[in-house]
Amino acid sequence: MLKTIRSKILILVIGLMAVTSMTFIFITTNNYQTEITGQHYKLAKETLTSTIRAIDNEYTDLLSYEINSIKHQRFLMEDLGAGILSMVDLFYDLQKTGLLTEQLAKEQCLKRIKEYRYHKTQYFFVCDFNLTGLSHPNKEMVGKSWYGFEDLKKKDALTLIRETIKIEKTAFTVFMWPRLEDLKQVKQMGVFLYYPQWEWIIGTVQEMSDIEKESLDREKHALFKLNNILGQMSLNEIGGVLVFDSHGKVIIHTSNLKNIDLNPAGITLNKSIQDQLEKAASDSGKPIEYQYTNGSQGEMTQVAYVDHFKYMDWYVTTFVDKNESLEASSVIAIRQFMILVLILLFGIIFAVFISKKITFPLRMLTKYARDLPDNAFTSNGNTLLESIVSSDHNDEIKQLADSFVYMETKLGENFQELEKHKNHLELLINLKTKELTDANISLTLEVTERKHTEEKVKNLNKALDRKVKERTNELKRLNEHIIYAEENERKAVAVDLHDSVAQSLALSISKIKNIQESCEPNNLEIISEIQGHLELAVKETRSLIYQLSPPILDDFEIDIALGFLIEESNQKHDMDIKYINIIDNPIHLTKSNKTTLYRSVNELINNIIKHSGSKDAEIEISKKENFILLRVEDTGVGFDSNKFTKKNFYGFGIYSISERIKNLGGNFVLFSKLGKGTKILLSIPILSESDIENGKNINNLSG
Repeated sequence: MLKTIRSKILILVIGLMAVTSMTFIFITTNNYQTEITGQHYKLAKETLTSTIRAIDNEYTDLLSYEINSIKHQRFLMEDLGAGILSMVDLFYDLQKTGLLTEQLAKEQCLKRIKEYRYHKTQYFFVCDFNLTGLSHPNKEMVGKSWYGFEDLKKKDALTLIRETIKIEKTAFTVFMWPRLEDLKQVKQMGVFLYYPQWEWIIGTVQEMSDIEKESLDREKHALFKLNNILGQMSLNEIGGVLVFDSHGKVIIHTSNLKNIDLNPAGITLNKSIQDQLEKAASDSGKPIEYQYTNGSQGEMTQVAYVDHFKYMDWYVTTFVDKNESLEASSVIAIRQFMILVLILLFGIIFAVFISKKITFPLRMLTKYARDLPDNAFTSNGNTLLESIVSSDHNDEIKQLADSFVYMETKLGENFQELEKHKNHLELLINLKTKELTDANISLTLEVTERKHTEEKVKNLNKALDRKVKERTNELKRLNEHIIYAEENERKAVAVDLHDSVAQSLALSISKIKNIQESCEPNNLEIISEIQGHLELAVKETRSLIYQLSPPILDDFEIDIALGFLIEESNQKHDMDIKYINIIDNPIHLTKSNKTTLYRSVNELINNIIKHSGSKDAEIEISKKENFILLRVEDTGVGFDSNKFTKKNFYGFGIYSISERIKNLGGNFVLFSKLGKGTKILLSIPILSESDIENGKNINNLSG
């Protein structure tokens, strides 16, 4: 800034003004500062007196309210207690007249006292002179010794009551007494009455928390009122009011200063500041100066007057920001400085005019030098430069102009040469850049295409391997299931043929041989037996044919067919299987789905008959969206399903059923516990043959 001639002239003039102004301000500021500081300190002292007076008024009101509340409640409790004594007198009179025995009179009186309530929840209680509980709304208190309930001085409250109540007949205390709802000891005030005829101590209590809560609300209101009163004091413009307790907790803090952190009440003062203010409270007429660290402005110096309000154990502080006093005198000094500035303004204008006259040619030459690159290092008829060069004055400005002309000539020649080289290099760079760009694009496309091809091949191989493994495992499982199912069917048919048809035929053959050997004439009775055995064989043969290929599946829908199957099983095996059909409209299943569901239910019924050990069971069929839902549940012995493996399940045919249902797109779930029966839930889709075929094709493609 000081390198230009104009700036040097301006700095010289401004410097003279500043020195003159500061000298004048320094002489006058001290006097203003002393006078203003004295006025501020006087205002702080007067504000302290007003604040103490306002706090004392609010404290007196609070104290009067709390005392009056306690007195009012005590008088109310004593009046109600007098009514209770009158009621006790009535029962005592009944005893004296002989209408009631002493024991019966006491029992009925205690019952009436126990049931009596006032203010909805307030009650009376009774103890004898040994402090044993006779009546209390809470049964846990009756019959117990009522010692150990302390008063505010940590003494046994009821023991002290017993010592004084014989003389005064009525006693009042504040002590810890069990709350009715949870028997937790809380501070309560109690009124006690003495009934000498039966040596009873009758009492009632009121929780102090109700009065304390109301007092706390009034205290908050008083603090709010004080905060508003103190917030309107004129001291807040240059300082403020601070009230804190002996623990350093801030109660009230008011100030309108912009550079102070006005935190809400409830914060704790710095221990060092607290100690200084508490020490100053011993002499409230003497100010104290201390340092206050402000979070936003740094360290501040405050001057305060402190007084101790003993009744509330509060320290009341009125403070003045010392910087505010200094700023007030500084404002006056600034006003004087502005007057000096106006006086010297004409001198500055003159200095500016002279500096402009001197520096104008230099600025024009500077502009000319800066514009040379934009004008291809040619002056293009700069009139100022030509006038300076052609002048007869041989001063520094003319010498500088001659140097600019020479520089312009040389730079122009070099610039033209550089332009030629620049154009040639740009042409070569553009050609090479285009070649590299084309090659890079071609290579990028080739690499990207190759990566995509490799990724597709890799994914297809993985999918194919996974599909082959899945299909191989599925075929193995299905082959095992088919072999197992066929073997079971063969065994079942063989057993049925052996146990029924073969036995009937064998008996028939035996009877025929007996006829032949006896050579007797036609024995109609034996022939009738043979006919019966043959008819039974035919009937059992038809039953086997029915089981192998039930014709009912061709004539009825699945829900009707299952009803016939369950009814036949109940009759044949003396079972009580309940059938619940929640299907309203006919459902058309494919042949494979219908047959699988029918045979699965048949297998599950056989398991119930053979293994459950119970005749009671329940089968429910329903429809939800595109699925048939079936629930088979018995109340038999059950089993631990967590310990069963696939080999265990083969014995019951359950695993085979599960695999067949899942192979058709359904679901199979089994729940069982020892002694709690077995429940099986299965579902099968309602699809046509074409839907199933399409679904398999889609699964093959997605796999």
